[in-house]
Amino acid sequence: MEMLRRSTTIAPETTAAPTTDRGRAVPRAGRVHPGGDAGGIPPVPRAVGARDAVQLEGIRAARGHRHNRTGTCGGIRARVDPESRDRPGRSLAADEGETAAVLLARRDDVLDDAVACLSEIEHPDLVLIRDGVEEAIRALRGGLPRAAQALASVAFTSEIHEFFEMGTKASRKRMIESDPEDAPLGQLRLRTIFVAGAKALDEFRPDRALPVRSDFNRHNSAHRLTREQWTEANALSAIMLATALLREMQYWYELDDAKS
Repeated sequence: MEMLRRSTTIAPETTAAPTTDRGRAVPRAGRVHPGGDAGGIPPVPRAVGARDAVQLEGIRAARGHRHNRTGTCGGIRARVDPESRDRPGRSLAADEGETAAVLLARRDDVLDDAVACLSEIEHPDLVLIRDGVEEAIRALRGGLPRAAQALASVAFTSEIHEFFEMGTKASRKRMIESDPEDAPLGQLRLRTIFVAGAKALDEFRPDRALPVRSDFNRHNSAHRLTREQWTEANALSAIMLATALLREMQYWYELDDAKS
């Protein structure tokens, strides 16, 4: 697990957990999450779209993290025709448009599930970020999607800096290196969220407003107002990503504190 924060290789299981520069013990490779059996987690529908699917999965998967306890963090209830992505002649833009439409049609359900997940964020290093995401949700529900997107984007950025203890470019590199297909079972959910996180950190030149980013992009949201980027769908996407990563951080921080 040290790979996910400071190094390029996963350290073997040892008696002492590796630490970051600030002394925080990093979860070790091979650790299986309590309740980490994927058999109890229904798959994300294919038609939701690859990038948003991992965000949905991140929020959905968080419900099993606390020793299989039931309670507040329920699954996202987005459902569409599972065969729709197999229709001939579909374009990427069409898929992205469909994804946005599906998420927005179920916006209140998605936000309810995000609020439920956020209610489990208790670690003192994470509560300020939690409060920021909760405020973003209130802004979106209150008809202020741009305010929601801006705040959720800052929250996501804060999570990256808190977790990796490095800048966004280096953090993106770590996320890309953390291929979910190579993950131990205990790291699968976190690395799946990293797929969405790395995508949200794709390059954007604010001086030229290029390349055009119609899906959620942290740099576009932080540095330039563009019609393609600042949408209600991207506000919702930013909230989903920030919530999914924060809930996963809560799990690993709890585990770390229990070992120290």
